[in-house]
This record gives sequence, structure tokens and C-alpha cells, in this order.
Amino acid sequence: AVPRSAMDNFLAQLEGRKSVLVYPPHCSFDLYPYPTGHPADNFAMADPERPDLGRWPGLARATALEAELAPGDVLWLPRYHWHLVRQVPDACGGEHPPPFSPNLSLSAWVGGKGTE
Repeated sequence: AVPRSAMDNFLAQLEGRKSVLVYPPHCSFDLYPYPTGHPADNFAMADPERPDLGRWPGLARATALEAELAPGDVLWLPRYHWHLVRQVPDACGGEHPPPFSPNLSLSAWVGGKGTE
């Protein structure tokens, strides 16, 4: 699922790697957010990882910025920006090969909730 937050977020990568897609607020309609008041109204219904353009044709117009975070990197996610964060498999090819490959990040939400 692709969420957005009404608060600014700093995502710090501590161990392992993460890939991040960030969609600006103007892509909201192309991601098909759940209606306001729905329990998941801060999530998109469309899934960029498994695009169903027959059901969600606007998804083809949504353009994301892509980044890969390594230990020590910090990414600022401004409020209302949609984001998809995934663990990057290690060099062995799996997300959790033996021995376990740890992946740790820390999120800090700052400021007040936006009203826009």
C-alpha cells in the first residue's frame, strides 16, 4: 500500500538498504486515494508495484522520484507526499537469507498536521 501522512517525516536508514518511491501531492488523483472518512483514507487504492491500468488508468500518469537509502542516509518526506518504502534484498539475493540480514530504519514525524 502507498500511504501519505499529514505530517512531515524524516526517514533515517540505520542498517541495510531501502528503496523509496515518492509521489508528489499533485499525483493524488492518479493514485486513487480512498475517500475521505474511509478507514484507509491516507492510502492509495492503486498499487504501483502491480499496476492494473484497466482498473486504475491514471496510474500511468503518476510520476515518482526514486531513491535508495543506505545506512546513514536520511530522507525528508514532506507532508501529503505519497511514499512506498521497500527493503532492498542483500547481495545474496534474498530479503532474509541465512544468516538473517537485518534492516532497520527510524521514522520521526515532525510539525503539526496540515490542514490543506
